[in-house]
Amino acid sequence: MESGRRRFMFWRRPAEGPKLVQECTAFLSGRYLSRCERQPGRVPPWTWVSTLAHGERPDIEALARGTHGMALELRAASYLAQAMLAAIDTHDLDLRSLQRDVLIPLELRCELADSTFATRRVCTTVLKELKRASTVADRPIDRPGPDPGRP
Repeated sequence: MESGRRRFMFWRRPAEGPKLVQECTAFLSGRYLSRCERQPGRVPPWTWVSTLAHGERPDIEALARGTHGMALELRAASYLAQAMLAAIDTHDLDLRSLQRDVLIPLELRCELADSTFATRRVCTTVLKELKRASTVADRPIDRPGPDPGRP
């Protein structure tokens, strides 16, 4: 019976609640990467994909400038942030629409484990999706031509 009590108390640690809320808020606002920078080691892809999928334009611009460090994963993230901003500016894409329609679904279906293979797969997928979104944005709008029956 004593072990059951300990398990119950584990879930009631008051210090875990606020920290978890802060981490969730950072993730959903695209600012989790700045929290992870303080920790040594590899940076898992999900941390910087969060910045692309949920961040504001200044956060994505900071990532594009490479201000988050120069680990291999972060260089890839910086490149993708640059490509994303270029696609937005060149093809007049809406950041929120791109995040909602492309990056968040990608974030949900991608394998974002901490590995070089996962980083490559995420990069390839993001670039492919940006190209597809840009192509769709560049298509001419089909406008009905003049009615042949009208004078």
